[in-house]
Amino acid sequence: MLNITLQNHLNKFCISQSNCFMLIKTRKFKLPVKIYVKFGFLNMFKSLWWVWAIPLVLVGIGAIFPSAFWWLFSISLTLSLLYVVFLALQFYAISQHQQSKVIFRNLSYEIDAEKILVRLNAKQGMPIFWRDLEKGRIGKNYILLFVNRGHLIYLPFSLFKNQNQIRFIETQIKKYKLK
Repeated sequence: MLNITLQNHLNKFCISQSNCFMLIKTRKFKLPVKIYVKFGFLNMFKSLWWVWAIPLVLVGIGAIFPSAFWWLFSISLTLSLLYVVFLALQFYAISQHQQSKVIFRNLSYEIDAEKILVRLNAKQGMPIFWRDLEKGRIGKNYILLFVNRGHLIYLPFSLFKNQNQIRFIETQIKKYKLK
């Protein structure tokens, strides 16, 4: 009876039986502000690629009207620089904001087939389900998961005990089509 009840319980919460019992527990890790600003900025920069059409259109108009070329070129250059500075400052300001300090504290992670449990301590934590993630990327020595444009989870390979744990996360990224 107990075995059947346990099996029914597992069937409700496990996506597939092969991944059901895999649980990765990491040690505590503090996300450096520099890494957050870098990857957050690059993600925003890539997702808002269409903004760069505005300066190109201004320069194109300047090519049509040669007398206004230098004015339009200087306006487009100024707008481009201001945009880049604004994005960089935006991510740096998030790291200094009081409500965002939790992201930069020592956190541990429990990763299974359905969710990533972000733990502040033994009693406090927040689940992030794999289906709620927007993107995932595996770099040379890190795993990067984007919850949204401004919130990311950075997991260096040094947090994991062996290569199988990294492969499990790769499988989850492919399974949920996060690339």
